[in-house]
Formats: sequence, C-alpha cells, structure tokens
Amino acid sequence: MKPIDDFPPSMKGGPATIRGNRATIILFEGSPLVEGNEVGPPADEWPAIGVESGEGWIIRGNVVTGSTSSAGAILETLGAGSGSIADNTLVGNDVGISIASTSTVEGNTITEGKVGITVASEGSPSLIGNTVEGLERVGISIGPWSDPVLIGNRSCNNGKDIQIFGTRELTIDDSNEICVLPADE
Repeated sequence: MKPIDDFPPSMKGGPATIRGNRATIILFEGSPLVEGNEVGPPADEWPAIGVESGEGWIIRGNVVTGSTSSAGAILETLGAGSGSIADNTLVGNDVGISIASTSTVEGNTITEGKVGITVASEGSPSLIGNTVEGLERVGISIGPWSDPVLIGNRSCNNGKDIQIFGTRELTIDDSNEICVLPADE
C-alpha cells in the first residue's frame, strides 16, 4: 500500500461516515465508520478498503469483490491502531482480509478467492465467527510471532484450511470448525 502522504487530501482526516457508496477504493486514516459500501475491483497495488492509522475505526457490512491486491482487499497496515472489521462479504479477491494489530475481525464471509484472512507478524487480533470457504490457497494464514485468538470460525473446503507459521501464543478452541480433507482426496 502506498504511504498515506501519497493519498489525495480528501482521503485524509478524522471522524467521518462513508456509507452506501459504490467505489473502487476507500482508503483512510482516522476513525471513520465505513459501512454498507460496494467496493471493487480496485487497481492491483491498492486494497479495496485500507486503513493506514487511527483508533476505533469500523469497517462493517461492505461487499468487496475482485481485488487482485496481494496486500488484501481489506487491509489494516502495521501500526494502524485498533478497530473492527465486521459482517463484510468478500468474494473473488486474491487476499480477503489482512490484519496487523489487535483489531477484531468478526462475522465476515469470504469465498471464491485465493487467501481468506491473513494475520501479519506480531498481530494479535481476535478472529470471531468468520466463514472462509472455497479459497484456492489458504483459508486462514497466521504469521510468525502473532498472537491471535480464534473463536467460532469456520474454515473449510480451501486449498489449506489453516496455515500457521510459528506463533508465540495461539488459541484455537473447539468452537472453531477447521476442516481438513483426507490425504487421498
């Protein structure tokens, strides 16, 4: 993702509500509510929805399609602060949600892409009640040195349902449904 300094002035600022729009890209810093938008497909290098910095931001109830950004269709950059990514529908994106802090990722549905949710190194988000299905590569990918908590997620019928690269502490209790296909299928 390009640095926030490269964003046009209209994409910088504090509290705002971005609701009910059709857009190719929504990028922000601050603490807005980004809700009920249809976003995509953005240009390759940009996320569909991206947060650079801020506290208390909310990305909720959006539909994001066709992002080919390797950074993520919904991207929270390292150092972005805490917020909430909830109840979004992501379809056909190369990477669905990329998270790098202590934010909450809850109730999202991710299908028909390559990678569902990635937790960056040193991120410690709460992943709660997300459904990740039918992805080509990985449903949920957890980076090294991250400390996520997974509660009530469903990751099934993906190339790999979960991929873990060494973590400090990882809590995956039996409320999660992580499906694994038999080796002969």
